[in-house]
Amino acid sequence: MMKRRDFVASLACLSGSAMLTPLAVYGAASEALRFETPFDGAVIHARSGFPLLNTTTVKGVPGLTVAVTGVVPAGTTQVELINTKRPGERIPVKIEGTRFSAQAVITDVLTTFEARIPSDTRGVKPVRSRIIWLKDSYRRWRFFVDDCSFFMRDIYQKGYKSLFDCFFVRYMKLLHDKYDVKTSLHLFYSTPENDFNLSMFSDRYRSEWEENADWLRLGFHAHNEFPNHTYLVRTREQLIADFDQIRGEIERFAGKRSYTAVVALHWGSIRKESIKVLADKGVRVLGNGAWQLKSPEYIDRYQAPREASLYLKDNDAWYDFTNGMLFSSGELCCNQPNNTPERCVALLDEAYKKPNVNEYISIMTHEQYFWPYYQNYRPDHWQRLDASFRWAKEHGYRCEFPDEDPYAQLVDVLRKETHWKIG
Repeated sequence: MMKRRDFVASLACLSGSAMLTPLAVYGAASEALRFETPFDGAVIHARSGFPLLNTTTVKGVPGLTVAVTGVVPAGTTQVELINTKRPGERIPVKIEGTRFSAQAVITDVLTTFEARIPSDTRGVKPVRSRIIWLKDSYRRWRFFVDDCSFFMRDIYQKGYKSLFDCFFVRYMKLLHDKYDVKTSLHLFYSTPENDFNLSMFSDRYRSEWEENADWLRLGFHAHNEFPNHTYLVRTREQLIADFDQIRGEIERFAGKRSYTAVVALHWGSIRKESIKVLADKGVRVLGNGAWQLKSPEYIDRYQAPREASLYLKDNDAWYDFTNGMLFSSGELCCNQPNNTPERCVALLDEAYKKPNVNEYISIMTHEQYFWPYYQNYRPDHWQRLDASFRWAKEHGYRCEFPDEDPYAQLVDVLRKETHWKIG
């Protein structure tokens, strides 16, 4: 895992980035004034590590003391630092060479720091950085399964009396009963072979879906597994149509309560003009993880800036003010070849040691690897899940659906406070 000093050093090579302020300050030329911490859009809580220094109170109001650091042009002798909600109060700043540092207390959900060089004749522009405090945070985890279509086809073809006659659903229920797992299944509209689609699925199981919606829900993933990077190929209008089609079918055969807003689009890649479609369709939190694209035309990971993707390697969450989305990091994908049950536990143990990562644990996998006929079948797939879920329960984590998690509620607050609008 990248250490903080290596992360800061890596940003120095991004001077050619086209990102706009305030993220641009991380890749600015050496003569620019820029923040290093807090990272713009950082989400912290009372148990975070750096830049959190300690918890405190201000006139009886709970607060957090955070480190504010940055870089100044050579020869700078003074920096004015303020919390923009309290513009009349100057935060004491220390300058050493080309670096500045300060300690500041935050009491609000959203705090914006502004730094400027007073009476500067070099044209150095003021910069801002925003930090977010998730006040009602607690240790929790999520679980979701991507690329789902085989189990739906199996139920359709076999005509089971119950959903739980399908081994995939039955085993998910066993794990729920054992570990209080809340499971989100992200659906394709059709199977890769196009021999089944959701319009063919019967509504005869609707009452059973509804009875289990407190722990088992269905959501959108993509029209089909192929082509790869589906929503770099399919247009914004096709994404809208696909989303509406899958949601409509889920609500038809499983009821509205069984539908969930997802955290993962197929491959995690999307056209720039399509990103706000997700917000329009109720998505508030996205998992930041996907293959790096080779094409220079698109930015991978839901159009998140490269700086933010690097930041999420060592931190739980980052808020994208432009697109009104919260991105959360991912700790474990159970179907990866080397992730034996023992390796899954080792990866979770590693994450648990890090205060900027261990508040919110994400565990996911892909459906294909459960099926013996699949070319990359994992015979120990269920054991991998069992070991991972046992770890979460033994370490005191509570499983939550992503669209009911404090992160999702935080997005509602931030969109309102920043007057962010869909479209």
